[in-house]
Amino acid sequence: MFKLDNYNVGRHAEFMVVSFLDVFGWKSSLAPGSRGLFDIKSAKSNRKICTQVKYRTKPDYPFDSINDQKADMLNHSRRCACVPILAFITRMGDLLHTNQYSRHHEYKFLIMNRDNRLAWIQVGQDHIMQLINIRTGGILDTNDLA
Repeated sequence: MFKLDNYNVGRHAEFMVVSFLDVFGWKSSLAPGSRGLFDIKSAKSNRKICTQVKYRTKPDYPFDSINDQKADMLNHSRRCACVPILAFITRMGDLLHTNQYSRHHEYKFLIMNRDNRLAWIQVGQDHIMQLINIRTGGILDTNDLA
């Protein structure tokens, strides 16, 4: 029987990220037992990304949760020549009931802000995610993944 605890919720979130990256041709591996600085390491051509996944039930910005690890993450990313990513996953809730966001005209799983820039990515039926470059604090666009 599947036990719904923090580990399994977090591991499921990691699989959602890997599935999304797979769509863009990234080959990913999960850290064993969700141990280590990064949960996912991915490669495509000569590019690498290292991803820390954070799941929250509410869309509270999770950067505070990595503050104590940020310096180590940045050092690691320089050593291994990867882009350090924070994958923030949360429940969609009433997000689309505001006039602040709209769906991309062609790719309905992409949620755009008022400036028509990528704000969220729908993963699964009721979850959304942002991929945030830890180095710059900016949200990755799908062009960054192509």
